[in-house]
Amino acid sequence: MGADNGGGLLPSSGNRCGSDDHRGTRHLDASRLRLVEGQEAEGKARIKALRDAARAGIADIEAGLYRTFNAPADLEHHLGTLQDNALSPKSRSESDG
Repeated sequence: MGADNGGGLLPSSGNRCGSDDHRGTRHLDASRLRLVEGQEAEGKARIKALRDAARAGIADIEAGLYRTFNAPADLEHHLGTLQDNALSPKSRSESDG
């Protein structure tokens, strides 16, 4: 049955609109939940990777696999040499096997 609208009749919406609204809300809630769960999984993966890297670094230090530098310039030189070696065409062709 219709509702009176100041002389005109509007169709009755019944529960249909309300039901559609609830379905839309449930869909949004499920989407938000999936997003939050995905973010939590990414966060856990990042923490695991950081912990694994820390363990590897600690193991290297304990095994004596590290270098010390007397001055910042010495470190910069070492890093530059590593960079040059990594970017050299010879280094790339050897790694391509």
